[in-house]
Amino acid sequence: MQNARKSWIIFQISGLRYIGVMKLSCLVAAAWCVASTYALDMKLSGINYNPRKGADWDPYDKRCKSADEVKADMTILSSITSNIRLYSMTDCNQVEVVVPAAKAAGLSVWLGMWIGKDGAGYDSEKAKLSSLISSNVIDNTIAGLHVGSETVYRKDLTSKQAIAYMQEIKTLVVGAGLSFPVTIADIGDSYMWYPELASAVDVISINQFPFWEGRDIETAIQFFADRVAPIISMAKTNNKKIMVGETGWATAGTAKGAGIASPENAATWLNDFHVYAKEQGWNYYYFTSFDTPWKHNANDANSESEVENHFGLFDAQGKLKSCFADLNVKKREIKPTPTNSTSNGPTTTPVNVKPMTNDAVSVNTSNVPVTTSGTTPSTTRSNTTKTTTAAPSKSNSTKTPSPTATADSSSSSSTGSTAAPSTTAPATGAGTSKSTAPALSTAVPFITMVLVAVVSSL
Repeated sequence: MQNARKSWIIFQISGLRYIGVMKLSCLVAAAWCVASTYALDMKLSGINYNPRKGADWDPYDKRCKSADEVKADMTILSSITSNIRLYSMTDCNQVEVVVPAAKAAGLSVWLGMWIGKDGAGYDSEKAKLSSLISSNVIDNTIAGLHVGSETVYRKDLTSKQAIAYMQEIKTLVVGAGLSFPVTIADIGDSYMWYPELASAVDVISINQFPFWEGRDIETAIQFFADRVAPIISMAKTNNKKIMVGETGWATAGTAKGAGIASPENAATWLNDFHVYAKEQGWNYYYFTSFDTPWKHNANDANSESEVENHFGLFDAQGKLKSCFADLNVKKREIKPTPTNSTSNGPTTTPVNVKPMTNDAVSVNTSNVPVTTSGTTPSTTRSNTTKTTTAAPSKSNSTKTPSPTATADSSSSSSTGSTAAPSTTAPATGAGTSKSTAPALSTAVPFITMVLVAVVSSL
């Protein structure tokens, strides 16, 4: 009887151990799956982030993400980058909500101020900035600040006005004892048309989208390199660093004059651009974090173009798109650029340079300069006007963006490039084929936490 009892006890213990092992195995598998949701083959320099989740007319709780939703987003983004970039001080109270959550997730934040036509919104953005500095939400842990996003390109401000606003903000920042860089975010051509911008800013911040210029993906990176070559020269002359504030490629959708949006092309562009930026030693903020399904409304002729919904590396539910999860980053051989681009700067601006908008506010863009580099824009480009006051977007039709939007783990100011782009553009073997397991740097910490919890409970 005693032996039988001993056997029963041993059986029970063995059974518990067996159950424990099964439970542990299941949890490890689940943890691995969750970790793989966030796995990326490289660490991005930075990424744009928008706390919007609805259109301007939606009530606040439908329009703006909650503090908990933002925290969840920061946790996800911390698996692929160390830096995020915003677009506004006021929209969705994003600085108060995002900065603390980003810091808790180990992310640094590049801030933005949204400015509309003839300076609309500037006073409220400036007042908010001042208030956030006083409350120590904004301090020297901030990576940097751009004053206006593509205001010169949209002709909302002249270059002189843009510089005046930036200098006023720079004075406020320095007066508060803060030392992060202050700049003006605009398309590369704006810096070429108005070289005084490069002289005025702390760092040259350019937005450049071969996608919006209708480029073929196989030649897009060489085209990009040709377009930024004169800016690299300008940066060297002015002893300034270059930072790419926005670039990206949509995974789906269509837009007149744009490149072909597809998962394969989007993965190839991320590969090629990341390799190129790394070669140049640049900080950059990729466009963008999550898909924005609320931007395009098929029943509204004035809404964003369809592709605007699909620039995210993650879908709207926070899952890394498979084309990026399967990407093996590598340099690949690139085809020469077709003849309509020049390494001496823009001689003409392609019809679809990019949407007149910027993740943040709506923009009225009936005129877009087209000219020879170094001269004042003379002719105009007519674009379909859109008005969307929602997060930043990159389509090539005009809109009125509403503030919102992300940098290399390196730092608060972008690492400038003085070297000219290599003739052989960063090769991309945009391999969307990755048979390896999710990045261990992301998976291990998560799995370790699960193991500790399970072992303690056994």
